[in-house]
Amino acid sequence: MSNAIKLGLRFDIDSVSSASYGLPILTRLLSKYQVRASLFFCTGPDNSGRKIWQQLRPSNLIKRIKSSDTPPINYTADKLRCGLIGDGPLIGEALNNAFHDITESNHEIGVLAWDQHLWLNRIGSMSGVEIEQQLQKAHLSLSKVLGRDLECSAAVGARSSDQALCAKEQFSFRYNSDCYGESIFVPALGMAPQIPVTLPSPKMALSCEGIAIEQYANHLSKRIKPQQLNVLALRVEDLCCREQCDKASELAKQLELVLSNTSYDCVPLGQLLDKDYQQWPIEKIRNLTPPGHEDWISYQASCVSECL
Repeated sequence: MSNAIKLGLRFDIDSVSSASYGLPILTRLLSKYQVRASLFFCTGPDNSGRKIWQQLRPSNLIKRIKSSDTPPINYTADKLRCGLIGDGPLIGEALNNAFHDITESNHEIGVLAWDQHLWLNRIGSMSGVEIEQQLQKAHLSLSKVLGRDLECSAAVGARSSDQALCAKEQFSFRYNSDCYGESIFVPALGMAPQIPVTLPSPKMALSCEGIAIEQYANHLSKRIKPQQLNVLALRVEDLCCREQCDKASELAKQLELVLSNTSYDCVPLGQLLDKDYQQWPIEKIRNLTPPGHEDWISYQASCVSECL
């Protein structure tokens, strides 16, 4: 595949349902096309059910009433048990059955965080010590299940901070993937390189460019080009979301179109590192809210105008 375009694949497993239902779907697709990828995991409590409190805020309810495109509030009983009151079930306990297939296929394994909900909602204000504790708990539990050390990490929801970047240096990761951008860089001299996500998620493609999920793979084909960094990141939860079964099924079809495209050489993110860290540019990360999103996302500073 010497003439194929390299496409880095990143998949985030950050809920019990993504570990129990989405991961088997993903690993079957990857095995079918003999593709290796980078898989990043949360291992702590699944508190995703707490999101319903955010959706019930008056400001969010008004937005739902005004917008015909907003999906209805539709949570399964399993999802409502995930931290709606108290801590939800541990994601790590749902991973044990899946790890044999993952390790046999030699996928690249990395850490996201301990508590996905906490990271998404507090990473902007958490201290370096708090962040390091989050990463340490996730690192220890994932390493124990995996039986070896971890070489990489990614940020939940592409949301990071200067404190998080510094905290990750305590783990000697080979690389981190904490933001959106267009090229590999280092936040400071001697720090681990950042491999940013360069391609839009399904949500971004819809909200920013009006691309329906049925056209997602075709849209990506127009964005994936030779002689540039190409990195796709997907939440595995979106492959099995039982609140939106039709969209989950369609996303799986779109992912299969990407995996089966012989124009791409799909690889783990680590295979995109082609230089010594001293040769990558030094850049900062900026946190901004993109069009169509309610929350901020981290971006490589030099490409903010291109991304938004």
